[in-house]
Amino acid sequence: MMKARQNIPAWYQADWRPVTGPGELPQMTWEDIETALDDLASTPARKDAAQALFRGLRQASAQLSPMDLLQQLLLCAVTLAGPRPQRHLTGPPPGRPGVRTLPRWSYTDLEVALAYSCSGQPLRIALERHRDLLNQRAPGLSGAETMRSVFLIAFGLPPSERSRTRTRNGTAPARRAA
Repeated sequence: MMKARQNIPAWYQADWRPVTGPGELPQMTWEDIETALDDLASTPARKDAAQALFRGLRQASAQLSPMDLLQQLLLCAVTLAGPRPQRHLTGPPPGRPGVRTLPRWSYTDLEVALAYSCSGQPLRIALERHRDLLNQRAPGLSGAETMRSVFLIAFGLPPSERSRTRTRNGTAPARRAA
């Protein structure tokens, strides 16, 4: 699994319930994820990396809470947007098969997952994009269209703390002696 900047608090996870009504995101499926990835993958290599990454996440999803799953979806999308997408989840991990359908998340759940996945300027930008998503919601918006929007929000986030320490010439700075 991807390492989050901060875990979503247990109190939020304990109170989580699938939402219904105007605050809910459209129902999304794993097929919606595949559709969005096919649409957004810029190269065959990125498409292969994305499929491998999300295949691994789908297999692991049975062990995740709904909010942890949402956060992992965001973090996988962030990883794919990086300069070189990682393929460290190339196959399904051993264990039970993943969940068949995705939870019924709310727009607030998405905002919370973003808030615990990034900070600083990237968080401010992500929350502005989230606000745009709220303004664009319309009855009949498909799960694939919503997932595409969620991925586009995540694609703007930095892939890791390590990537921010690189210098302009692409090399990592030397470590300081203790």
